[in-house]
Amino acid sequence: SGSTQKRPTTARLKPGNALEIMLSGDETRSYTILAAGGQFVHVVVEQIGIHVRLTLYGPDRKFIASTVNPNGTTGLQQISTIARASGPYRLDMASEDGNAPMGRCRVTLKPLRTPTEADKSRVSAERVFEDAEKLYNGGSVSPGRATQRYEAALLLWRSAGDTYEEALTLNRLGLIYGTSQ
Repeated sequence: SGSTQKRPTTARLKPGNALEIMLSGDETRSYTILAAGGQFVHVVVEQIGIHVRLTLYGPDRKFIASTVNPNGTTGLQQISTIARASGPYRLDMASEDGNAPMGRCRVTLKPLRTPTEADKSRVSAERVFEDAEKLYNGGSVSPGRATQRYEAALLLWRSAGDTYEEALTLNRLGLIYGTSQ
């Protein structure tokens, strides 16, 4: 029959293979990641002209995490988890700006493995940084609470050995300290 699919198919991310895609502001791309319980799952998206939010769901379709760094339309967006159960995880990637023009991204699922202490620090750092972003951008709480969360994330990024994310966090702290003077 000549019926067309209304919902785009979900592509599978395979560890180690970089996938180049074009994305505009009104699109959401979904990817399947097959992971075994206990494995460290780490996705890196290199933004080349579009700013994206990454959202991760478990095999039970329940929300795990969402992340968006304050780095504009270039740089890295990363999201990680330690798989609680075996099965298909779903990664959604969408622009924060529904009117964003077409841009490129390079999506890479890092090799799945047993998590190291640094990997555990990374997962914690991502969650703490996202909490800090909500506090900072929400504006309803004193900057002190956001500052505490960014400082906690900073220590975790150092423990994870991620100087890129550490620099983004230091930049955020600089903005807070600069506006509180």
